[in-house]
Amino acid sequence: MGPLVASVYVASAILCTTVAVYAWRNRVGRAVTATSLAAVAVGAGWWSVVAALQAGGAGDAVSAVASLAVYPGIGLLVLAFTVLARSVATGDWSPSRRLLALLAVEPVLVTAVAATNPWHRLLYHGPGTGELATPQLWEHGPAFWVHTAYSYGLLLVGMVTLAVGWWKAPQVFRRQYLSVLLASLVPVAVNVLSVFDALPGLTQPTPLGFAATGAIMAWAIFRQDLIAFAPVARALVVDRIGEYVIVVSPDGRILDVNPAADRFVRSMNPGGPATLLGSSASSALGGFDVSDLLAGSGDVDRVVHGHDRTVELQLSSSRLVDNRGVDLGVVLVGRDVTEANEQRRELAAANERLGEQLRTIEVLRADLAEQASRDPLTGLLNRRRLMVGLAEAMAASHGPAASVGPGGSVAVLMVDVDHFKQVNDRWGHRAGDEVLVQLARLLCEVTPEDALVGRWGGEEFLVVLPGADTAAAASVAETVRARCAEPPACASADGAPRARTVSIGVAATRSPTGAPDMLVDAADSALYDAKHGGRDCVRVHPGLAADERRAASART
Repeated sequence: MGPLVASVYVASAILCTTVAVYAWRNRVGRAVTATSLAAVAVGAGWWSVVAALQAGGAGDAVSAVASLAVYPGIGLLVLAFTVLARSVATGDWSPSRRLLALLAVEPVLVTAVAATNPWHRLLYHGPGTGELATPQLWEHGPAFWVHTAYSYGLLLVGMVTLAVGWWKAPQVFRRQYLSVLLASLVPVAVNVLSVFDALPGLTQPTPLGFAATGAIMAWAIFRQDLIAFAPVARALVVDRIGEYVIVVSPDGRILDVNPAADRFVRSMNPGGPATLLGSSASSALGGFDVSDLLAGSGDVDRVVHGHDRTVELQLSSSRLVDNRGVDLGVVLVGRDVTEANEQRRELAAANERLGEQLRTIEVLRADLAEQASRDPLTGLLNRRRLMVGLAEAMAASHGPAASVGPGGSVAVLMVDVDHFKQVNDRWGHRAGDEVLVQLARLLCEVTPEDALVGRWGGEEFLVVLPGADTAAAASVAETVRARCAEPPACASADGAPRARTVSIGVAATRSPTGAPDMLVDAADSALYDAKHGGRDCVRVHPGLAADERRAASART
């Protein structure tokens, strides 16, 4: 029976060694978990070797030394299991140096006590303890019971930690945690079986249980990749991101929330359920309808009304299925875009106001440009604008679209108020201004719609007639002169006569080389003839051909 039991312990030691080497080689990315698992396997393997020596029928001296040498392995196993349980339950946790130092105190002390037991007999006492003989007759001392209570206490803490981690894990990850939790219970089950003599010959079943624990955990951690996926991803990513993450089951109940989502839900609905996990997502969110979000994946904007505020959310929903295609629910990732949307609305309003201001400025600019081209008294075009319009009319009369016949010429009328100085001297400048305004109105009424009417300066007015030849221009001029001679047109508001007549000079050109200033000079010359011919008459310039030929020759 002894060799068979010893072979069981040897097999356990080999299994522990394999687990330790495998865990150590695969520690990249999961250093704390893999290292602590390797340490558990080393401790269990040490214990298995000692048990094998004792079960194999070694001499009293070897068995006695083995009984004391087992304690470094037990101390390492308990310490490593405590760290392993915490790292599995909390994926991003790593022990501090201070914690490791505190956990190492007891294993170091019990090892020292075991090494010096023949002197003080605190760990074992009885026949042969001083001479390291007859270990089967040794009795447990106080140090043994203190060590046993401490070890089982830490093992219990580790198991409770794993149980809490399993309980708090999201529903979709609980089966993963369960395999690790059940693995930690194997040593307990083995010891229970030993108590009821279900394992005959195995005086020390605990190392065998921990060997099985190490193997199962290694399979769960490395083959299923549980620790690398579930706890690390959740602890390092989900719990720490600022977005609201809520996992909702197919029936609309909350399976998991990250801290950001928990704070958001409670701020929007303080009267909601005390525990969000397992509660209705709609009731927890204050009546927020999530039924359409459970139907599929996609992005949607929603408005959530809380007890004291309204929040605009940007939600992304993703279906959650297992590797068999079973529907596990939906993951909702939300982001508060209230402030961003408000800023966008304010920016849009500001852009609208800016656009309105720009339109107003453009209207004012156009108005100012128009005012800059107008005579402030009469509202007619000023001299500069008249010359620009005359040049454009002359250029258009000879362009590609210019018509033939009379339409190819341009004429101007130079109109002057007769004896205007007498009006100012006799009735004042206000009366003179009134005469000028009345004449401006008459010119606008009598001249064609395409004519350019402006004040040339003082009491002189210039009229540009695009497409008009000399005869047509003279006819318009005669109409203006006749209308001005009529008393109603020249009377003031009180009925007193002001200016009676006007003198008009007419000039026209059909030459493509003609200059605007030469045409105006010709009309002014004709006006001079009219004023010296008795006033209240129209004079037509005889022609610009000779003057234009001389000007062209001079330019050449």
